[in-house]
Amino acid sequence: MLIINNGAPKSGSTWIGQIIKRTGIAEPLPEELRNPGWLNPSFHPNKLKSALEPERFSSNLIFCKQHWRGESIHHKIAGQPHVRMINIIRDVRDVCVSRYFHDVRHGHFKGSMDDFFSTGQARSRIDEYVEYHRFWHAQPHPILLLSYERMQHAFKAEVRRLFEFIDLEPARTETLLKLAKRKTDMKRQTMTGEGHHRRKGVVGDHANHLSPDQIETIDGWLKASDYPAIKQNMLVQYPMLKRHLKSIDIGILETA
Repeated sequence: MLIINNGAPKSGSTWIGQIIKRTGIAEPLPEELRNPGWLNPSFHPNKLKSALEPERFSSNLIFCKQHWRGESIHHKIAGQPHVRMINIIRDVRDVCVSRYFHDVRHGHFKGSMDDFFSTGQARSRIDEYVEYHRFWHAQPHPILLLSYERMQHAFKAEVRRLFEFIDLEPARTETLLKLAKRKTDMKRQTMTGEGHHRRKGVVGDHANHLSPDQIETIDGWLKASDYPAIKQNMLVQYPMLKRHLKSIDIGILETA
């Protein structure tokens, strides 16, 4: 089986990857299929068709980390019987803050949070996030959607959904849930993705970094987009996430 950890950037996919890695439930993507420019095991663009070959992934659980969106082959890969694709949703306002600090840390942006908004960078990053979920959730696809906030508030319940999705043996689940909690606790661990740094991962941390006007601006961008309809689609396909879909960013709005 091929497990594709395919969350939108800054939404929590590194956390999911650490759960898979540190519990030892799957092996990383073979070197010959990897993109050497990525720190995480990820497909080289020229090797994508390999993901359609079930015989390559028949003997073991293999995992990779991607940020795929926009190409028809991505949908095709997600629909393969030997593939389990995982996505994650997070409060857009927290995503925006995380993206700002990521871009500053890696030299992609220089300036204050006010500059991030005034230059259009914040709008661009949020549009990318909405586009990502539009690609995967405007129509139902056979993927698992996790909630970052639910992982914080009900870790075992949410990670149990992950383990069930990848057909993990029930006899191993409880032990691995405890191991995952101990090994990937945001409060004690340094998660590593693109570089090494301590991830705060605090739900609602945007309130400490965004002004009321900036929060209102983000709400306006989201309400003017098709994001409300996308979240409605998520609610239909993943009703267990209702509480968390309603509590983050713009909540659940009635759509025409």
